[in-house]
Amino acid sequence: MSFNPFEFAKEFIFKHYHQDTAKMLIWTGVTGYVLSSAAQVCAILFNSKIDDKTKSFLLPQECMDALANIVTFVSVTTLTKHGVAKLYQTGKWAPKSVKKCLESIPKFKNDIGKLNLNLDKELVAAKLPEKFKDVPEIYKACKSKGTTVATILAGIVSSSIITPLIRNKLASKAQKNFINYKKETSPKIEEKQPQPTFKSLHYDLYQAHSSSGLKI
Repeated sequence: MSFNPFEFAKEFIFKHYHQDTAKMLIWTGVTGYVLSSAAQVCAILFNSKIDDKTKSFLLPQECMDALANIVTFVSVTTLTKHGVAKLYQTGKWAPKSVKKCLESIPKFKNDIGKLNLNLDKELVAAKLPEKFKDVPEIYKACKSKGTTVATILAGIVSSSIITPLIRNKLASKAQKNFINYKKETSPKIEEKQPQPTFKSLHYDLYQAHSSSGLKI
């Protein structure tokens, strides 16, 4: 049987992300940032119109900009995803059918909203009454939807607000450094005293002779 890379990629994605769409979105966003940053770096690196000294300054700045974008995006989306997931795991956020199920079972009723409750493990392992047999699947679907929406919103806030603010500060600092760098590396031009022309020299001699002459 021949290896099919498309089928392998499809099975890999389904296996690792079919119950955690938010995680897939985070890695998709990171991949997009990496590819766009790589394109920017290559555009500077292979641009024949940019001299080597300027490249040696711009390339580290572009890499730092890319790192700031990626770190900010991953931090904001990951923290948001885990925060929302924790609200679902503790039963703080749950659809009515799940809430009804939790409140009817003493084991869960007293721990709803507490950090020690993890419905990901305990709800699936619990022996639920027949009328609540669909609750684990409802819980998983609701949690997946909630974390996905939260991750999308966090990604928008990160990309549209937080990252541009950080990037503008870095760009401003980079611009100042670049101006100082150009001043330090540019050859200094010595100021030369203006040489007198024949006309000005003749006028100066005439003034000197007139001032020293006798007046009648």
